[in-house]
Amino acid sequence: MTAPGLDLVEAGGYDRAVLAYVDDDGYPMEVATGFRTEDELLVLDEPAGDVSPTDGMRVDVLFSHIRPVPGYGYDQRRYVSVWGTVRHGDGVLI
Repeated sequence: MTAPGLDLVEAGGYDRAVLAYVDDDGYPMEVATGFRTEDELLVLDEPAGDVSPTDGMRVDVLFSHIRPVPGYGYDQRRYVSVWGTVRHGDGVLI
């Protein structure tokens, strides 16, 4: 998936990604996934099980960074959301 916000993802040190979309039956789906960037492409790990969007489906990928602070809670909360369409590759979504 080509996405103009990838420079923010690469520079921001995001280590978590959630793939969100509406499935073919109209149900909202959200699943955590691994990711990497290649040139101007976002490459997502194929979600486990039968929860992968179909080719050409519009999806949102939410990247997050959060740091646990022992005895306090969390800080450094940052988020970036990138929208686009997906296609299946060899075990990945592009």
